Amino acid sequence: QFGRVIIEAMASGVPVIGSTCGAIPEVIGNSGLIFEENNSKELAKQLERILDKEFLRRNLSQMGRKRVEAKYTWEQVARGIFELYQIVLEENTQG
Repeated sequence: QFGRVIIEAMASGVPVIGSTCGAIPEVIGNSGLIFEENNSKELAKQLERILDKEFLRRNLSQMGRKRVEAKYTWEQVARGIFELYQIVLEENTQG
């Protein structure tokens, strides 16, 4: 699971909380909160943290937006794919 909804939320300045499932922690990085998959008590605890701490909400909101701009814009994704193609082509011409 990639977490496209998470990226859209971060791009919109919404602080995010995601589970440990799939690539979600990688997508969020340090720009959101993570809880153990299927652990509703831990999810509730993370929700309380965001609701209770305005500074945390603001900080995660800003960090999330910056993370999306640095890693998940169409330009950044295209650059990453292009670089991957270059590596593959170089390996195939050398081997």
